[in-house]
Amino acid sequence: MRLFSIPPPTLLAGFLAVLIGYASSAAIIWQAAIVAGATTAQISGWITALGLAMGVSTLALT
Repeated sequence: MRLFSIPPPTLLAGFLAVLIGYASSAAIIWQAAIVAGATTAQISGWITALGLAMGVSTLALT
């Protein structure tokens, strides 16, 4: 017996939405960090903060 019955197109749509949302935000952060003269460690911290913020906002909105 399956616990969840989610159609594959629905899963794919959700995955693509998350992927595009994260990638586009990461690209903006990456470019802003380069222009600001951030170090590699600072950029990785910003990307980590982006991932955590997206995770928290996803949990809060579901």
